[in-house]
Order: sequence, then structure tokens, then C-alpha cells
Amino acid sequence: METMDRLFDDAGRDYYPAWVCLSCGVKYGRRHCGIACWHVGTCGICGIEASVTEPRDFGHLQNGWRERYKQEASNDEY
Repeated sequence: METMDRLFDDAGRDYYPAWVCLSCGVKYGRRHCGIACWHVGTCGICGIEASVTEPRDFGHLQNGWRERYKQEASNDEY
């Protein structure tokens, strides 16, 4: 949860990540990724440094992705 808090500190409610990792794309995307251009960077959802691509490569993010991530992150803390 600390990672997300750090990522969203200066971001408004309308924050939308520019880059997502495979794990977050699969979890929060609308479809499976087909052809995509990947590079090493920081995932805008979980904050890890990994291979990342644009959310559009996963059909963009599902509605409620932020709340779902927060819920899952808070469950992992216990």
C-alpha cells in the first residue's frame, strides 16, 4: 500500500498510469495483451521496476482498478 500512496501523493483522483507491468495489466486490464512494445520502467500501479507497456495494450484498465488495488494491497498487509 505504501507504494501506491507514494505514486498517488501528487496525483488527483483522475490519475491514470502511463505504464503497467504484465502482472497488473493481466489483473486490471480489460483483455489479454496481444502485440505490444515493452521497455524496462516503473509500473504506474504497483510501483515495481519491470518490463512495462501502455495500458491500452490491455484494452485499458477496468473501471474501479484503483479501489480494487487498494483493497488487495490492504489485505496483503495482514
